[in-house]
Amino acid sequence: MSKLFLLFALCLPSISNRVDERHAAFEAALDAYVDYHAFAGVVLVAQRDAILFERAVGRADRDWGVDASVDTKYQVGSVTKPMIATLAMRFVEQHVLSLDDTVTQWVPQYPAATGARITIHQLLSHTAGIPGYGHFENPREDVFRRKYSREEYLAVFQNLPLSFEPGQGFEYSGFGYYLLGVILERAGGAPLDELLRRQVFEPAGMTASLLDVGLPIPGRAEPYQYDFTRAAYRRGDDRDPTTAFAAGGVYSTVRDLFRFRRALDGGVLLAPSSVERMSTPVRGDYGYGWVVRAMEVDDGRGTVPVVLHNGGISGYTANLLWFPDDEITVVVLSNTRGYKDTLLPWVLAGIAHGDRETVSGRLAQTLFRCALREGVDVAVEEYGRVTSSDAPRGAVDIAFETNDPDTLVWTANALLQYGDAAAAVALLELNLDPFPRSTATLALLGDANASLGRTEAAIAAYRACLEIDPTDLGVARSLDALGTAAQEPPHDAPVRVLFIGNSYTYFNDLPAMFAELADATSCAVEVERVVEGAATLADHLRGGSASELIEQWPWDWVVLQEQSTLGINRFHNGRARFDGPEGFERAAEAFIELARQNGARPALLLTWARRASMENQVFLNDAFVRVAERTDAVVIPAGPAWMEALRDSPELPLYEDGAHPAPAGTYATAYCVARALLGPAFSDSPAAAFVPASVPIEADAAASIRASVDRTIDRAGPHGRQLERQTPEPFVLASPPPSNTGPDAFIGRWTGRVPILPDVEPSTLELDITRDEADGELQVGVAFRHGIQGPGAQLFPDEAEHVRARVERGRLVFEHDTHGFGTTYEYELGWRDGAPDGRVRWCSNEAPVFSATFRLEHPQ
Repeated sequence: MSKLFLLFALCLPSISNRVDERHAAFEAALDAYVDYHAFAGVVLVAQRDAILFERAVGRADRDWGVDASVDTKYQVGSVTKPMIATLAMRFVEQHVLSLDDTVTQWVPQYPAATGARITIHQLLSHTAGIPGYGHFENPREDVFRRKYSREEYLAVFQNLPLSFEPGQGFEYSGFGYYLLGVILERAGGAPLDELLRRQVFEPAGMTASLLDVGLPIPGRAEPYQYDFTRAAYRRGDDRDPTTAFAAGGVYSTVRDLFRFRRALDGGVLLAPSSVERMSTPVRGDYGYGWVVRAMEVDDGRGTVPVVLHNGGISGYTANLLWFPDDEITVVVLSNTRGYKDTLLPWVLAGIAHGDRETVSGRLAQTLFRCALREGVDVAVEEYGRVTSSDAPRGAVDIAFETNDPDTLVWTANALLQYGDAAAAVALLELNLDPFPRSTATLALLGDANASLGRTEAAIAAYRACLEIDPTDLGVARSLDALGTAAQEPPHDAPVRVLFIGNSYTYFNDLPAMFAELADATSCAVEVERVVEGAATLADHLRGGSASELIEQWPWDWVVLQEQSTLGINRFHNGRARFDGPEGFERAAEAFIELARQNGARPALLLTWARRASMENQVFLNDAFVRVAERTDAVVIPAGPAWMEALRDSPELPLYEDGAHPAPAGTYATAYCVARALLGPAFSDSPAAAFVPASVPIEADAAASIRASVDRTIDRAGPHGRQLERQTPEPFVLASPPPSNTGPDAFIGRWTGRVPILPDVEPSTLELDITRDEADGELQVGVAFRHGIQGPGAQLFPDEAEHVRARVERGRLVFEHDTHGFGTTYEYELGWRDGAPDGRVRWCSNEAPVFSATFRLEHPQ
């Protein structure tokens, strides 16, 4: 045996141990994120061409229970930008483009005043001065949800003033890369998806990558966001693919991104000089599609360079890191945007470099989980153990340090949101010992005590907070709501109230009836309304006179009323739509901020659920109260008061048509508004029992309504925290995913009943599945038989529509479009218990996706 072989053999156990230790460290780091619901997705760590660690965790599709795998496709958001930059540099090498070319050379319709001064070099490096998404107050509502042509989307930003003279500053701009994508299409003479495929994906061996052009993407992960305070997932925000495009529209896998990076550094895609130029910062740390930074290592070198890009888009998060000195690649893809923690790839990178990284969980989340599972006393003991221990908690602490005053505030706030106000008080009082001047602690302590009905304790906490920070208007408003800070308005000074809402506000003229009740009790009010049928607060925010009216007049109150369909599926303007709470919450918070800027107090008029779905009231409650908790707005609990009244007296004529209020319903709401806005000046008046002549009910029925309203308001509190609440989960399917089987089993004629909407009878779905004699491919004839009337009926074809089908993971998959309505239907059929079992999803270009499950059988 040679000495060399002997030496190598003797080294093997040591090398093996180091590899095992590193693999165990990777596993432990990832497990820490998974354990705290902070991550679901796929990670990959490689050195040169060897994969050191690769693992998929969590669900790619929570609706169907599909686990993530290393082959799952994720939208990579801004990690698209290095690929766009690579395509641009290939065109430069091919003499198709020059870095000095201007925008107007390739896009003549772009305003010459700016386009003639902006170059390809500046677009690549974010030095063009084109503003970013932050120019818009709410880009998700104002921009991202619409479907655009290229010209329409350019019009969104091309006339905005530049942030600085081109080349003289840096502003990260997705709009700038969108414009770059348009230029590349013009230069390459083909759509961007085709150019990326031919010029980047195929040469790099990226067989699973593609640009989203609005078609179904087999094997993709569905987007979710994780709400840490509620320990629950929800769907990611809806974004039309036409707005992502070159700024963030690529779907890829961890292995494809690894191949992309290796192809760049192996000379497959670009010459080394071009790769070097892309990785050389132009301003700050940004080059062409790449960020260049450094990471500390423990091997005596101090720091090592890293070339990277991160991405985040509508439920997805992506990280791609490349360490050129050690040829280490780290890829992290996730479909739980809530984790949004860029530390995970750095932890994995540290382990790859030999650092002994350990990951501790969020202390605040540890305490929260402990309080829920074992009680607040055990959580207090755990907090004392951690804060008094001299032992290190880990090299990497994901969020809070033990000496951070916000640790217990975060925990207490989460407990308060869950309804355990007593536990929140215990933790906040504990926090005041080390942090007696923490205004966040005192303000939340006031809220928690107020929700428990401990008025004196709440007042004391609020006052202590204001002594430290007299400018805290939110705390001052909370004191005002308790009746301790503001004087009641004199009866001769009218209270000015602006109502913003829809048909639920103008049926029977709610503002006028409120004024009539106020006048009967000698409370002087002046009312105005901005209402429109079927309008949402988001509609009012985007257009109309509501915002202008708030700014033009000195209102005392601005009352905001939203559709009562939150949390259910419905038709809107002829389109299938799921009414999620996100758009309402964003619009409500924008109006609340605007009202306060103009000296008005905001109130959320919590409406009633449609009679056809009474259980939906708890969804409405949840959405309104969450906004109130974040903004300190007053909640007017009209809907819960209706529910209380109907429980007491089911015969009360509150509804006009199953959805809108009858005069008695408007009376209940007007009384609720008067009690909430006018306080004791109204409710303590004997004339508060006045019933307008337009309300045709007996005195006993009116008294019963008032009693229901009084109980509801007293129980709910100013922010409605004690109302019954439940977060809607519309995407949880009733049946488990079907098992796999061969494609021939699906051939035949099938029929089934599909629950399109909760308010209508299920429709009949007819499928005729055959094989094409010419090419042997499966095709499906699809027809609906339904009873929907009006514009919505056109969404569902009565005549059979023939489409191609394919088999993926043992399921039959096909889709078809409507004509002129911008809606796509995506079907998935599996085989369970001897028959097809499936799901159909409606994908509208103006609304989020919602699903329905169905069961098929052979027609009789």
